[in-house]
Amino acid sequence: MQSNLDEIINQLNQLSERVGGYTLKTYNLLGCTLMMKNDCDRAIKIFENAVNELKLDSEEGQAKLAGPNPDLACLIFNYIKCLAI
Repeated sequence: MQSNLDEIINQLNQLSERVGGYTLKTYNLLGCTLMMKNDCDRAIKIFENAVNELKLDSEEGQAKLAGPNPDLACLIFNYIKCLAI
């Protein structure tokens, strides 16, 4: 199982390199995969990077929180879940 999770992590990192960066979905998938590996410290850093990249304390970031955004909601939910573990 660990090697499968490591392969998923490698694939997500390669995907982000090909498309020019991480998206909310790739951040979320990477964080969840790290949680499955019981590597919550690294998962928290991934979720924090995603939240910081969104600049939620700016006007632009607040606009992302104002409307429905299922990808952001999922990421924040998994971040909170990771913090609770």
